[in-house]
Amino acid sequence: LFEKERYPVSARAVTHTKTLAFPREGIHRLLAEEGFRNDFIAMLMAKQRYLAERIQELTTKDVEQRFFTFLRSQYGEMETVHTPLSKKDIAAAIGTTPESLSRLIQRLHEDKIIDWQGKEIRILSNPWKWLE
Repeated sequence: LFEKERYPVSARAVTHTKTLAFPREGIHRLLAEEGFRNDFIAMLMAKQRYLAERIQELTTKDVEQRFFTFLRSQYGEMETVHTPLSKKDIAAAIGTTPESLSRLIQRLHEDKIIDWQGKEIRILSNPWKWLE
């Protein structure tokens, strides 16, 4: 939006999504309006805060903590989660490899903490209590 170069990353929707395209000139006109500009800056600051928290999470929490934090943030403290996401997508979301996630799932299954069948994750014990 503000740079001449193309943005060096891409995104992929993992669920049904509608997208809108806005011409750059239209956004620039909106930014000339004080109310929109203030809301836009507030949104950028919220995104910056989210990214700082994400960096802290990736550097201070282990994979198991990140996994349960992800489940809670996406689905709440549910006993059964139905996820449209693949294990590969969940691994990417928690900053680990699919192989590390598979080992974690196997250990959690052996410890009778979760049961993962297809797109359904059943939480067998209460992992939420130690996430705080």
